[in-house]
Amino acid sequence: MRSKQVGLAKQFTSLVFAFGALMCAPGAVMAASIIFDDTSSAETITVLANDFEEGFFVNGVQIQQGLNNPGSATVAEAGPLTFFGTWIDLGQNAPTVRTIYLVEAGDPTIISDLLQYQVFTDGTLATIAGFFVSDVGNNQGSLPVDVNPADVFVEDGSPVLFTAAFLSGQILSDVEAVPEPGTLALLGLALLPLARLTRRKTIG
Repeated sequence: MRSKQVGLAKQFTSLVFAFGALMCAPGAVMAASIIFDDTSSAETITVLANDFEEGFFVNGVQIQQGLNNPGSATVAEAGPLTFFGTWIDLGQNAPTVRTIYLVEAGDPTIISDLLQYQVFTDGTLATIAGFFVSDVGNNQGSLPVDVNPADVFVEDGSPVLFTAAFLSGQILSDVEAVPEPGTLALLGLALLPLARLTRRKTIG
């Protein structure tokens, strides 16, 4: 009986060392990554992905698979952008559904970009799936009143970060130029003569 216990203990110890060696191996601590880059003036969105062991897809087309093998895709800003990717998470992810809102700097009640995604795991592999929508002609509407403030970000040039176990992501969005108060005042003064001239013509 004692020899059997010793054998089991040795087997357990071997498994612990093997797992430790696996975690210390090159690439073992790598995390999958996604970037949604909406900064182009060409009205396009570029998606960059890396370290998705089972692949990453944009609009149904695989753009990346494996470790240290980055891939990207560029799509029209006005078109659809759906995505999904699968990576090893060892069951560390809880089921998650989230919507991230980027709002205009000049009016934070107006939605500029929107990222919606869900994450789930089968105990070994995790999958992220969702869509990204960019504002085209103010078609995203107004920010819902019941949104969690932690999911709302003003477009100020800073990357918007999101994470899951063994996954990092960010959104890079363009910044709409907002005139400074001094600029607006000067613009108003410049328009005063035009307004007076228009008024005279109307009266006359």
